[in-house]
Amino acid sequence: MKKSFFKDLGISDELTDLIMAEIKAEIKVYTDAENNYKNEIGNLRSDYEALKQKYDDDTSALNGKIEKMNFDFLLNSELEKSGVKNVKALTGFLDFEKLSLKDGRVAGLEEQIKEIKDENPYLFGSEQSFTGMAQGYSFPSEDGFMKNVRSAAGV
Repeated sequence: MKKSFFKDLGISDELTDLIMAEIKAEIKVYTDAENNYKNEIGNLRSDYEALKQKYDDDTSALNGKIEKMNFDFLLNSELEKSGVKNVKALTGFLDFEKLSLKDGRVAGLEEQIKEIKDENPYLFGSEQSFTGMAQGYSFPSEDGFMKNVRSAAGV
């Protein structure tokens, strides 16, 4: 608003100056509030960007952990299926850089197992079960004590 507007309405210069001062004060209040809101919006945007980045980083880390868990589970499952006697012993022979998770399988594992099986056959096969007596072992010759134990046991 210009002073001439008030002059044309017949308002005195003194009253016009008071009205203009009040209007300027009101404008300043609203301008300050607008600037505060703009600063808050800027702060909220930067907070949002920081939280979004943290979310993306955390999501990526968790997806990596889940993928590693899936890989480890599938690797152990496939190693157990391969007939290995000791899974931990076999993992020492594996080149993990050549292994990857593809289509729910561990790609590159079959080739490595075949190669390890050819080079280290002792790691594979069925485990011998313990029978309690070595083959060809017989009871010691009968003495009085052993004879009484066997008869008491019904053997």
